[in-house]
Amino acid sequence: VVNLTSAFVIEARDEKGDPLITDAEHLSAVLKGPRGLNVEAIVVENQETFLVMFSTAISGDYSLELKHSDPQTGVVESMIEPLYLHFHPEQTAAHRCLTIGKGIWGMCTENVIENFSIMARDTFGNHRDAIPDEFQVTITRSSDLPPKGTTTEQSEAAVVVGSHEDGTLEVAYVIRKPGNYYIHVILSSSYTPVTSSPFPLRCEGTVVAELFMPHEMEQFQKSGILDRRGCGIRHFPQEILQLTYLTRLLLADNELTLFHIAICHLECLEVLDLSRNAISVVPPEISRLRKLEELYLSRNRIKAIPEEIGYLKHLSILNVASNNIKMIPSSIVLLQNLSEFFISANPIVSPPSDIVEVGVQAMFDYFRNLPPPADSPFDVRLRWFRNGVKKILIKDDGEIRIAIESRETLLSDSIRQLRSLSASDMRKPMRVMFVNESAVDLGGPRREWFRNVCRGFVDMEGLFDSFDGGRTFQPHPLSGLRDEQHYAYFKLTGRILAKAAMENCPVDCHLTHSLYNTLLGKKPGLGSSIDEFQLVNPSLYASMIKPLLSNNIEDIRGFEDIVFSWIASSDSDPSFQKTFKLGDYDEEEVVTEQNKWEFAQLFCRSRMYDATEKQTAALVQGFHEVLPLELIQPFKPLELENLICGFAWVDMLDLQNNMIIDVQDDHPRPEVIAWFFSCLREFSQLDLSRLVQFVTGSSQVPVGGFRALKPGFQVEFYHDNFQDDQRLPTSSTCFNTLRI
Repeated sequence: VVNLTSAFVIEARDEKGDPLITDAEHLSAVLKGPRGLNVEAIVVENQETFLVMFSTAISGDYSLELKHSDPQTGVVESMIEPLYLHFHPEQTAAHRCLTIGKGIWGMCTENVIENFSIMARDTFGNHRDAIPDEFQVTITRSSDLPPKGTTTEQSEAAVVVGSHEDGTLEVAYVIRKPGNYYIHVILSSSYTPVTSSPFPLRCEGTVVAELFMPHEMEQFQKSGILDRRGCGIRHFPQEILQLTYLTRLLLADNELTLFHIAICHLECLEVLDLSRNAISVVPPEISRLRKLEELYLSRNRIKAIPEEIGYLKHLSILNVASNNIKMIPSSIVLLQNLSEFFISANPIVSPPSDIVEVGVQAMFDYFRNLPPPADSPFDVRLRWFRNGVKKILIKDDGEIRIAIESRETLLSDSIRQLRSLSASDMRKPMRVMFVNESAVDLGGPRREWFRNVCRGFVDMEGLFDSFDGGRTFQPHPLSGLRDEQHYAYFKLTGRILAKAAMENCPVDCHLTHSLYNTLLGKKPGLGSSIDEFQLVNPSLYASMIKPLLSNNIEDIRGFEDIVFSWIASSDSDPSFQKTFKLGDYDEEEVVTEQNKWEFAQLFCRSRMYDATEKQTAALVQGFHEVLPLELIQPFKPLELENLICGFAWVDMLDLQNNMIIDVQDDHPRPEVIAWFFSCLREFSQLDLSRLVQFVTGSSQVPVGGFRALKPGFQVEFYHDNFQDDQRLPTSSTCFNTLRI
């Protein structure tokens, strides 16, 4: 324990773990310190434990003894071995709890003018009422706190001003100078000091209030305001955590070096003032202060504002002037209520100073056009992407219509019509119509078309290749041997995938990790190709690359003839083959123990990138013609996959929480709704995916879950006066509605 005034909690239990003591009145604690100093501590009940409070103004080594008095026999026994403590001399400025005599204690502060109370107990430790004329209190000043009884100056004013309903006496005192003092408590009847009197007290010239008196805590709780500006506070007062309904916390002009994370638990705060302290870091947990309207952090040592500041939707005033901030987070654009933003006297690098000087709106416009960093929250980047998509949409130049003669000819009909469209046409609103069907495309037919046409391209013979049983796809290295127009098909595939991401229509068409890297404009170095190949082609990695690198090549049967080349063949016709040479090596050069690592890197790189470079370039070109690279660059490969394909896994809890049940005139009955959810919980993932496809037109859940589905997933229960057990459920995919 390093604080001059402190407290700790004890928990007494027997060998079985049951509470051993239930009454704090029979516990006593004594603090034995240097020069024979004995300081009695106070033990009070604290729910199922006991709170031990003590105070001393003398630094040094102490031992704390805890004893228990048997209420029936009166036998006193020690409960634990002595607990050794040490108080540092530099911590001798903050104490509030003062022990006065045998079982008599009070509370005081370091204010130069303040009151404290005396509570009296009898020899058995029982509380009794204190009489105003029973005690006399004087305060004497000492230069260095000499032994008890020695005083060096005249006494300061101290008087018993009255009694309280709880039987305590209120003592008022005035100290006009900072320094070391003694508080003397004397029995009026005999003019003898009470046990352990006088008691040391240290008073600073300024208020150092790191702890709060009970009546102060009650006042803070009632008013919702805690104002301790200019009090020299160095450490965050933990008692503030009890003030759960605090709305204004004012701790400016102190000596705080830490923005304590505990502040972020005061979720009712509306005003927080920590100006003119020595704080260097603002924790990201500040996002919990959702009701905060005013935040003052000027004249500190803050180096960065966390991205999580964007969660403070109600923030109207933000003052971070005179710090060391170089970058303003892009998430500040989410603070739509921000009217006053003070950022002067900071070495701002981003945004440019000329934009900062214009004002808040100019910064908002700057950040809206600025890609968020890759480490910012995903929802921040997704929101930026959606706003970017709105800007590139062409809404005032008509729309594109895709007419499908039949579902059997869906792919050929689509290719024929898509070829006539330019890249700018793909940014126009799209409508899909199935000929001879009365459905109007309000979303459902379009989602079905995206799913089927994308699947048609990846299933086209010889166009795409899969290394994991059809879960992920990448261009086949021999795609041109079957169809000379294969580059056009890859370009169309890229355009359709980009359009699906723009329309928020997830498709069941997952690409390989390496292909997503290429779409993001990234081509990892040769050294990381082996790790990435393990993700792209896990079976070939396990059967070839891993044993090659884990063993001596001369000891592996069948590996002695491996050369610096590999042969690709068509799945449908093995006669279609092509040899790919690796690096600068001759294609017949044999791999050895010395160069096997280089072979593995070149082989993995060739299978993922080099062998399909032209096909991949066509797909990437088509994708970027519709969705510019800068709109997707903030995402990681897996996040881009989720953006295009959504999620195949259906979260039952997410579906239930976001499902809209149409209830009219007490219909359906509650038990009917319960039956419905009971049935859904018995569905397998395959059945749930089929249900989602039946209702929405796509088996994939959009990124963001069912909450992001527009319109929401709705269920309507129809009630007929006649019984018809042959009627089946119907759906309206345009409105994402299931009718039962």
